[in-house]
Parts: sequence; C-alpha cells; structure tokens
Amino acid sequence: MSAVEQYLPDSLFTESERAWLVHYCATVSGQPAQAEDLAQETLVEAWRNQHKLVDQAGRLPWLAAIARNVLKRWFRQQGRDQQHLVSLDESDEPGESPWLQSPVDFEHDLERAELITLLDRALALLPAETRLALIAHYIEELPQAEIAAKLGMTTGALAVRLHRGKLALQRLFATDLRQDALDYGLGVASGARWQAMPLWCPYCGRHRLRGRFDQEEGHLLIRCPSCLPMPIIDHATPALDGVTNCRAALYRVLDWLGEYFPPALQAGSARCFRCGKFAPLRAGMPYEQLSTELRETGFHVACSCQAQNNCSLSNLALVLPEGRQFLKTHPRIRLLPLDEREVDGVPAAVATFVSLTESARFEVAAARDSFGLLSIHTTS
Repeated sequence: MSAVEQYLPDSLFTESERAWLVHYCATVSGQPAQAEDLAQETLVEAWRNQHKLVDQAGRLPWLAAIARNVLKRWFRQQGRDQQHLVSLDESDEPGESPWLQSPVDFEHDLERAELITLLDRALALLPAETRLALIAHYIEELPQAEIAAKLGMTTGALAVRLHRGKLALQRLFATDLRQDALDYGLGVASGARWQAMPLWCPYCGRHRLRGRFDQEEGHLLIRCPSCLPMPIIDHATPALDGVTNCRAALYRVLDWLGEYFPPALQAGSARCFRCGKFAPLRAGMPYEQLSTELRETGFHVACSCQAQNNCSLSNLALVLPEGRQFLKTHPRIRLLPLDEREVDGVPAAVATFVSLTESARFEVAAARDSFGLLSIHTTS
C-alpha cells in the first residue's frame, strides 16, 4: 500500500482524477518516471487541505493549483541550472527559418485541444518556469497577473518569459516537432500547393478541407475534395499580409469576412478593399459555375475597379461570432438544405448547420430580398 493510499480514503478522489493528475505532473515536469510520486504528494496535500475546497465542481483546477506548488518545490530541489534542450536566450540567431521570422499565433492558429496535444510533446524540452507559465497562460487561460503572482515574478517578467517560451516552441516546431506541427496546419508550405488541412468541411462534414496559400500573392483557396465544384473560400485581401500558412490565412480571412459583411448588409454598401471606394452590395453570387440555388443565396460587392467580394448565406453564418463559437465547439458539422419560410412575417432564407457528433444545431435566417439578418439560434 502506498503512502497516499494510507492517508486517503478511497472516496476522496476518483481513479480518473488520479490518472489526470499523473498525466498533468508528467507533462509539466517533463519526467514521466517522477509523475506518480509528484501526483501522490499532491494528493496528500489535497487531503490535508480538503476543507478549503468550497466548490466541488472546481476539483481539477484546485488539484492543478496544488500540483503547481508541489512542482515548483520539486524544480527548486532539482536546481535551476540544469541543461535544457531548448535555449531561451533571445540573442540566439533565428537562422533562415520562416517559423521564427513570422511567429505562430498559438491563440489564433490552434484550437485549445490541438494546442494541448502539441504542448504535451514540446513542454518536456523547456525550462521548468517557462513550462508552468505556458500551461497557465495557454491551457488554463489564467490572467497574467494571477500567473505572475503564483510564480513569484512581476507581470513584465512573465511577459518576457512567455515571449521567449513561444520562440523556444517555434524552434522546436521548426526542428524536432516540425512534422507534428505541419500535421496541424502550422508552418510554411513549400510553394503554393494544395495541402491537406486538419479541419473538416463544414458543409458536408465527410472530408477534410484542402488549402492552397500563395504567400507572394496573398491569395488563399480553400476547398472540399467533393462537395462543391468551386472553392469554399477564394480570397486575396490585405488581411493576409505577413501570414505564412493555410491555417492562419483561413482564420484571418474568417475574421475579415466577419468584420466586412455584417456592416455592409446594414448599410447596403461597403468599401472596396482594392481601391477604397464605396460600392453597392448586391444580391446573388457572381459565379455562373455555381448552381442556381447557390447563386441566389448569397450577396456580393462589385466595385467599378473590377474587384469583387462575395459571401453566401452559409458562409456568413459561420463568420458571425455565434457561428465561429458553434464551429469551435462542434468541429464536425454539416449544412442542411436551404430552407425558405417566413420569420416574423418576412420571407426569409434559412441556413442551418447540425453537429455530426452531438445533438446541436445552429441556424441563421436572413431576409430573402436584402439578406438582412432576422434571427440567430443555437440549440444543443
């Protein structure tokens, strides 16, 4: 019987909580062989301080906080002068790696679950305090002031540590973990070639998207291998300046569309991204190759300088804040056939997405003549 089993009643912690804690300690310490002992020490402290746990729903964050203190003591015992595989010295030459010339935006380019998976593989190669800071900031999403207080440093020192930690991770993603990062759509493609992406097509939900990003032209193409004859996204905007990969370019375009079209629908016009003049918003999609149904369920801005921007109702639904959240919560969805009905007495076109893994539904209704938004509903 272990020391923890002598101290702790079986009912205090579940097996899943114990397993999670061992994994957490292994990830943060970078020493899987020590994880069991570190987890046991954490559980002993948790047992001694169980009277301080007010909200039972917050058991895991509470355990994580205790584990961080245990780990800090362990790191101090190990000494701070250990040699690590990745240097945090900003004077290191970045070389020619485009990963370092154009920093990866972890909050933007990766979903939280994917970030955790990549960090699990990289954190063991980073110094202890940097590891704790990155986990608290990117995974636990704690405020920087709270992280700094827990690590015993100023917020300025924490900001420097996070910045250097990101650079260190980029070095790893450019070398040891390059293939892992490429699998998640990070990194620079060799030329403007079609690449497989880790994202499911939101229209059919059956295939992974493919993307092609020409960095020199600032032009992004995103398509599904089977469900549409034309690219789902075909954009070249100033918003893509400085972007180096398909994944980041896609999110940048979604941000741009979400800022561009909703105000245009209200005003009936929008500023041309190429020449800066205002141009009218018109119903319909300007591509003859599309089916009649698809052409009629979209809108576009056509400027006298020949520049065009278009957006289907289904695309609009996904770039709205509610749509982005639905897609983030339910990565595998599909689009139902367009519905036409009256909403509050107004003839409307309704785009509906459903999750393929859960009972969740997202619906956007727009006026049939003007495409002004009438209702947005999310159900689960």
